[in-house]
Amino acid sequence: PMVALDRIVKAGIDAVVSDGYEGGKLAADTLLQRGATRLAHIAGPDHLKTVKRRTEGFVEVAGEKLVGMTESTFTFKDALKASQELFDHAWPFDGIFAANDVIAAAVLQEAVRRNIRVPEELQVIGYDGIELGEMTSPPLTTIVQPIYEMGRLATERLLDLIEKKDTRPREMLLPVTLLERHTTKRKER
Repeated sequence: PMVALDRIVKAGIDAVVSDGYEGGKLAADTLLQRGATRLAHIAGPDHLKTVKRRTEGFVEVAGEKLVGMTESTFTFKDALKASQELFDHAWPFDGIFAANDVIAAAVLQEAVRRNIRVPEELQVIGYDGIELGEMTSPPLTTIVQPIYEMGRLATERLLDLIEKKDTRPREMLLPVTLLERHTTKRKER
């Protein structure tokens, strides 16, 4: 028995995933509501369906305001290289959505290197909601996956499969939320 967590492996394999499509839309909506007019995106690996959904949601809402996009793996080294390339080829942009929090941390580091003030000149949103976001400077605004709930559901589902209870394959899609820290401007009232 197998249950994939935060990944869709193939048809017939159970999966517990967050709603990346809605997460991407939420990131774009948030940046636009906070006054961003030129958006950029660093996507994650295209072969991961859950990650691709984040990009699809973001691109749908960003529309013509999307001025630059590139892709990265989820390693910091690759993310830093992708950040440098995006700044070199698409700057100026004033809002960026990174496919995960590690990529967002690389964006923040590159912004510091280029003397770009966050969030005054560039607003940044990550995805995952991992503890790293609290340690960046400034602390990272992120789309939060319910990681512990996903783990709990995956474990329960795996036990059901082992015990041969309800073996029909299914994909469990969990909602995401926005955690605002300091890489986005405050919402105007």
